[in-house]
Formats: sequence, C-alpha cells, structure tokens
Amino acid sequence: MKKFLVDNKKIFTQIFLLKFVEGFLILLSAKFLADAIIFVSQEFLAEFFLCFAGRFLLQNFTEKKFLSLSLKLQTEIRKKIHAELFQRELSSGEILTLIFDTLQVAEDFFKKVAPQIFSAIIFLPIFLVAALCTDFLTAIIFLITLPISPIILFLIGKTTSEKNSTAFNELQKLNSDFKQILSSITTLKIFRRIDFAAKKLKITSQKSSAATLEVLKFAFISSFALELLTTLSIAIVAVTLGLRLVAGNVEFFAALFLL
Repeated sequence: MKKFLVDNKKIFTQIFLLKFVEGFLILLSAKFLADAIIFVSQEFLAEFFLCFAGRFLLQNFTEKKFLSLSLKLQTEIRKKIHAELFQRELSSGEILTLIFDTLQVAEDFFKKVAPQIFSAIIFLPIFLVAALCTDFLTAIIFLITLPISPIILFLIGKTTSEKNSTAFNELQKLNSDFKQILSSITTLKIFRRIDFAAKKLKITSQKSSAATLEVLKFAFISSFALELLTTLSIAIVAVTLGLRLVAGNVEFFAALFLL
C-alpha cells in the first residue's frame, strides 16, 4: 500500500488541491447566499450559483482522479492474485472471493469512502478556522460535537468488522462447496448423492445469508447513529445561534453564514 501511495503521489496531490479549492468555494457559497438573503440581491445570488457550478466541476474532476486510482489499485490486486495462484494452493472458493469481492471492495472504497475521508481531512480545518474567525463560541461548539460521531462510529465499526469477517469466511465456504458440487455433479448422480449435496449447500447458504444479514444490521445501526448524531450536532448549533441572535449577542450575517 505504501508503494501504491508513493507511485501515485502526483494524483493524490491533485486531489488534495481540488478538495482544498472546493472547501473555499463552499465558504464563498455560504457567504454569497447569506448576503443574497440579507440584501435581497440578485448579484450575490448569481455569485452563489457560480460558486455552486464551480464546486460541481471540481467534484467531477475529483471523481475522475479517484476512478483512475481505483483502476490502478485493481490492476495491482489482480497481479498479486495471479502471483498467489502460482506460489501456493488456493481453494476455488478463495479464488472466486479474491477475484470478485476484493476488486469490488477496492472500487467501492475509491468511489464512496475515499472522497469522504479526503473531504473530512481537508474541509474540517478550513471550516473550523472560518467559524473561529466568525464566532468564537460556535467554533467551540463545533470542536465539542466533532469527536462524538467518529468515536461512536469507531465502536460500531469494530463490531461490524468482526461480523464482516465471519460473513466473509462463510461466503468463501459457500463458493468452495458450490464449485465442488458443480465439478462432481456426474459422480453425485451416479451414487445418488444429489439430495445430500443439495442439503449441504442449502445449510451453507443459510449460514452465509445469516452472517450477511448480521453485517447489514450493524451497517444500518451505524448509518442511523451517524444521521442521529449529525442531526443533533446541527440542532445544537442552530438552537444556540437562534437564542443568541434573539438576545442580540451575534450578528444576523454571522449566524446565517455559520448555519
């Protein structure tokens, strides 16, 4: 993985710069939108839409960069799988799992996970500095609520990882059993053992389905926890700003910009 990062250092640098510019465009979008609402100005509204269009273009460029990284990583994985086939014996179930599941995970990571990781790493410091320059108390609330979601998600993800490992093993076993039955189906017919093989495959399939369902349960819990914590964090900031706005302790532009 380290070699992969070094070899694609240029692409990662380009992604970092694209995300950095996108972060500033988000701040400018918030500023222009707040100005458009306060001053009822079409000029500020037009500037907001220009920033929004710029963000859209940057996101497209970033997606293409991540797609390029995904294709390169999949190529590296295929080479390693081919090398493993000649170095040691692998069951048919392990081969099928490595070829299909590993490549799918790599593709999903660069399409869904990696962009979010880069956004969190780059956007959060920019937004915190902007909040600190706009309103100190709101920035403190951001800092307090920020670590809650990662901690909860880490605990849920740790449990999900264990369940996922179990599901992965069951899937390998299912692939292996299915391949063996297909390769020996003629022999099974001769000795009238088709029903026994079918029952065995059914049991293995049920175990794999149950393990996969457990992973989906925990995945749903993590999504629910993320949405709940995010909503509560936004609500705390919104209620605090609203009360301070009524009391006259914060300017309307600052409150609107931070929201």
